[in-house]
Amino acid sequence: MPLYHQIVTPENIVIRYRLAGPASRALAFVYDCFFQSLLLFLTGIFCIISLEYMGMHRFLRGFPEALTAICCFLVFWGYHVVFEVFRRGQTPGKKTVGIRVISADSPQVDFFPSLTRNLLRVVDFLPSFFVLGVTTMVITPNHQRFGDLLARTLVIIDTEAP
Repeated sequence: MPLYHQIVTPENIVIRYRLAGPASRALAFVYDCFFQSLLLFLTGIFCIISLEYMGMHRFLRGFPEALTAICCFLVFWGYHVVFEVFRRGQTPGKKTVGIRVISADSPQVDFFPSLTRNLLRVVDFLPSFFVLGVTTMVITPNHQRFGDLLARTLVIIDTEAP
């Protein structure tokens, strides 16, 4: 039986959202891991080719490694936040699966709640491979992982047409 969350607007209009479960969220995460890996691979190839083409690889020792480290940091920590804030709560993986993130009291997610939930993804990973995250999703009434609880966010099934 699907679970629902409702938000009452200041105009006293009730909006009901169907909550996404652990399976759809896990599938979206797998897609996002693929997209992040692809993004890092393409960035690495571009960096290597551009430095070779410019003949700068001899003069910029350590630069490709530093650029790779910066890209890895930005993709790992910024990918989810940027997409959730600027793309209606949807990363490419969430869009593929048909789910999105919202605030518990608003149909959108803002920067700080998105940042909070995604920084706490590391905690959800503990003690190994998202055991804490899956456990909290199963025992909370709104299928929220630890990051969602602290950020006051929900993951819903997106019923709007793209």
